[in-house]
Formats: sequence, C-alpha cells, structure tokens
Amino acid sequence: MVDKNMNGVFMGLVGQRGRKIALVGAGIPVGAALALGGVAVADRIDGPGVTIVQETRTVPEQGILSTNVLCKEGQRVVSGGYGSPEVAHRLDAPLAVPVSAPGRVSLDPKAPEDSWDLVLLNPSDEKIDIKVYATCVPLD
Repeated sequence: MVDKNMNGVFMGLVGQRGRKIALVGAGIPVGAALALGGVAVADRIDGPGVTIVQETRTVPEQGILSTNVLCKEGQRVVSGGYGSPEVAHRLDAPLAVPVSAPGRVSLDPKAPEDSWDLVLLNPSDEKIDIKVYATCVPLD
C-alpha cells in the first residue's frame, strides 16, 4: 500500500522545477537509446528478401477509412505506415490516425503478423489520397 502523504513529501523536497529537470534528464538517455535503436533496426531491415508493399487509398471527406496492407505469403510485417503530401502540413484539418499497427489476416493467434492495419479520420471537406505501406521480411 502506498502512503498518500509521500507524494506531498516528494513534491516538497523536489518541487515542480525539480520534477521537470528530472524528467528531461531521464528523457535524454531514453531518447538517445531509441534513436540509436532505430538506426540499428533500419540497418537490419535493408537486405535481401525485404519487400515494401505500397498501395493508394482514399480517405473520404469527413469520413473514416479502416484498411490494411498485406505482405506476400511467407512473409511477416515489421513496420508500416502512411504518407501524403496533401496532409503533411495541414493545420486547419489534420488527418488523425488512431491506429497504425501490425496485424494478421488469419484468425489463428499463433499466425505471424502479416499486415499493417490503419484507421484514418479525415475532418476536412475534401477527400484525401494517401499511400499506405507495409515493410515485410521472410518468415525464416
């Protein structure tokens, strides 16, 4: 059980400014590790058997698009996403993406993740064409 008064003691000792400094200080090594890890992963993805599947989809005006991009048979997905020059800098009606994650077509929970799933919300009064993609590698 946690003593509810301990939070007050901590705040009294460290203060609001101290908490911010501690969070920033903790974030620096974490951010560096993530950046270096991303570089390492990017280096490992580039190689034989890597396939990037890219397709075009249309998000309807003031609508929702739920879609996925499938890897070829015998492959699994390692990353994916979307892109569009139309939405890159739209501050008036930004495209919302509540889901951008690996998925599987099979209902078998032991099957490999072989698709990249996306849900996109378009608040604008115009349809938006986007490129959706999945980066796939061999199962072995």
